Amino acid sequence: MERQMVNSDRQQLTSITTWKVKTIHPTITETEIQFHDITVDLQQVHLIKSDLNNYDYTNTRRLAPLVKTLLFEINPKIASLVEKKNQLHRLRNLAASSEIFHSQTPLYDRAINQVQLIIDQAETLRQECLKFIRETLIERELVKSDIDTNLVDLPLDFASQYQLIQEKYQLWKEEVQAYFELKDSSLPKN
Repeated sequence: MERQMVNSDRQQLTSITTWKVKTIHPTITETEIQFHDITVDLQQVHLIKSDLNNYDYTNTRRLAPLVKTLLFEINPKIASLVEKKNQLHRLRNLAASSEIFHSQTPLYDRAINQVQLIIDQAETLRQECLKFIRETLIERELVKSDIDTNLVDLPLDFASQYQLIQEKYQLWKEEVQAYFELKDSSLPKN
């Protein structure tokens, strides 16, 4: 009897435990890029051969690192910086309303302006990433159409464009880190 219960529990446990694979797939409309979260059971996933002649495969492989950088690094950092700016605004308003700390208001104004400059740089980088993803998706759509196979003979120089975006992103990351290190070192220690 006990053995049956253990087997029954194992069957229930294995039927409950399923692995999921999540992927984010960019698509393009006439006005915007949409990112779709697709989640499937691991059992439904089939490995494909690396087919460098398959345009969808190579295109997806080219876009994956850029989409990952945009969605999991740049966008969260922008959100974090906006939250930091809002926090600085709140602290500035508190200092402005204080009789004792009113003189620190310009310090908070400078910090808010510096964070806003970093946000603006990040937004510019974000827009460059989106523009490049959009152009790549447009290229994919044009290649899929059979209007004229010679229509799209100018493939995007993906490697150099991606490298440029990565270099700008790395520089921006270093600037953000340097700003916060400088800010932390300049704060008075209690």
